[in-house]
Amino acid sequence: MIRFLEENQLPRLYRFCAGDPFGCRIASLALAYGPNAGFAEFWLQYTELGEVCAAVSRLNGAVTVQASPKADKVELEAFLSHIGYGTLVLECGREDRTGTVMEWAGAAVSPPKETGLNFVDTPSLSRIYTLLERCRDEGFQVPAFESFYVDLSHRLRHGTAGTAALEQNGQTLACGLSLWETPDSAVL
Repeated sequence: MIRFLEENQLPRLYRFCAGDPFGCRIASLALAYGPNAGFAEFWLQYTELGEVCAAVSRLNGAVTVQASPKADKVELEAFLSHIGYGTLVLECGREDRTGTVMEWAGAAVSPPKETGLNFVDTPSLSRIYTLLERCRDEGFQVPAFESFYVDLSHRLRHGTAGTAALEQNGQTLACGLSLWETPDSAVL
């Protein structure tokens, strides 16, 4: 059974989503916007025993799904078809795997001063956007500035996203974004 997420179910959502990149995206959006925002929507799927087996989010037509092996995939497919979406992000068959986990010690490595490079941990979003625009091609689309700015600045204020940049002479040369963060994980 799939149910709309209510405020008192947030801890269940966070536990279910912990440690999974798709779950990180869903939980981060729930942390930033809450379950009652109206434009950001969240649902949980439950087994017959009441165990959470899938989580779904939708923001601006983009739907993300995290599902456990216990999820009712037929019900999920029908549900997704019913709510509609512009894009769908989900995992299509994953084997259990482990890999390298990046960890941050909480301090950036500064480049040598003689290079003129500066590490900036709170770069201007308009400068980041300008850099992203310069990288645009058919394989990398950049959203409209207003939606990029409004969403990312909101998530930065709520601690569910992060930015960093390398600048020289007032120009952004490179940037890094953690677009979705929760207390236990982040998606870069």
